[in-house]
Amino acid sequence: MAVTLWDKVTLDAVFGVESTGDSVEERARTSNREFVRSQVQIAFANERATGRKLSAREALDNFGSNILLGLSHKNAVPLILKAGEPGLTIKSRRSEMSLSVEDLARATNIDVERLISFETGDSILPFRDIEKISRSLVLDESVIGYQPGSGGDPQLGVRFKEFFKGAGDGAGLLSSALVLRLSESAWVVKKQLSLQSKLGVSQADVIRDLGIKPDNDYKWPAYKKGYALAALTRKLLGIGETDPIHSLSDLVENKLCIPVVQSDFSSKFAGATVSPSDTGRGIVLNTNGANSNVWVRRTTLAHELGHLLWDPDHRLNKLVVDEYDDFNRATESQDFSYDEVEARANAFAAEFLAPAQGVRELFSLHPRAEDGLRAVMERFGVGLTTAKWQLINAKLIGPDEKFSNVDYSHTNDWVISEEACLSYSPVPSIPESRRGRFAKIVSDCVQERIISNDSAAFCLSISESDFLENRDRIASLH
Repeated sequence: MAVTLWDKVTLDAVFGVESTGDSVEERARTSNREFVRSQVQIAFANERATGRKLSAREALDNFGSNILLGLSHKNAVPLILKAGEPGLTIKSRRSEMSLSVEDLARATNIDVERLISFETGDSILPFRDIEKISRSLVLDESVIGYQPGSGGDPQLGVRFKEFFKGAGDGAGLLSSALVLRLSESAWVVKKQLSLQSKLGVSQADVIRDLGIKPDNDYKWPAYKKGYALAALTRKLLGIGETDPIHSLSDLVENKLCIPVVQSDFSSKFAGATVSPSDTGRGIVLNTNGANSNVWVRRTTLAHELGHLLWDPDHRLNKLVVDEYDDFNRATESQDFSYDEVEARANAFAAEFLAPAQGVRELFSLHPRAEDGLRAVMERFGVGLTTAKWQLINAKLIGPDEKFSNVDYSHTNDWVISEEACLSYSPVPSIPESRRGRFAKIVSDCVQERIISNDSAAFCLSISESDFLENRDRIASLH
């Protein structure tokens, strides 16, 4: 039997005669042809196909040249290499995260019996349903059933299980519903890191080139180390010693290339750092509870940034979840609740946003302590707790001093500067967790033919028609 090889005839057959170049990669980059993937196979796209449409480059990245070569003489090529897939991978991952079939069915709006039948390999599901399941389990939906493990990090799955274990009887930190909300946010982080790497952006390179290296020094008092790391971070990022940081979200996402995902979680959950792949980490922020105040949310983001930039990997694991109570822990080592890692991150956040020197200078201009405290909050964009912490450490007020008449609420200028990066969207139907830089990266990948319009719509949780109608407006995001 003759072996089919890539030549001009097969390149034209797969990528179209309008594509240019002598290599498979060049042809894929210049091809206008689209492919369609179902649960079991890949084929050329057509109007009747209901699976996921892929750009030529996307299909090549996902499945390699040998699979696409088969389409030079076949109408479709099988993708499933093992019986029972992708149901087996889905079931294994669900168990790894300690989630029930009912939990997953509820999150994806798929009938329980259909999901059970799919997991056991007795039936198939529409590929778009499989994608939704993959997203909830932090799997790579593009290679589900084709690549062993489908890009799911087993250590991350175990971390989700640890946080969920015992939640039903009150012993666990996260409920199944919160685990699934958090896992979907982790998928957004994973997708953003993957897509930005295809655009030539490496989070690890950006952070390394700034001179930032993890620091394992948590010696008491840990807050002093947090202060020192905050000052060093400001210096490395070129921020003035006492200058306010007007948009922390912009700095984190655009300068440090760290995905920040905002969503509405339970009121106890503050934020998390997550590493869903080997290409980097991201930060998840709750917009509910205390974080509904943008100044508090900035402190939460700075706290998570302190973890991400400076904590060694063995401290971070694959997932670190912080509750609001973690930010209020005592920082004296004699206290039973003292946590050196959290104490350092708390101090980093406070000093990074509101440097003690700047706080002293500003506070000294106000005869009334209440006015000075409020001035610190407004100038540096920090909440009452953080402002008080800095004043107490600077010995400008006593630890027991009360400020019952101080206005806690944020000002609108800070809302605008922070939300412009994370929450603004020219398309209202795009969920909050998919807005900002994530939407821009998705759009840029479409422009470069890295992904299809259909895949972009899936990433943004909107219809393909909505994406096409608003593509130019999304592309104009900065």
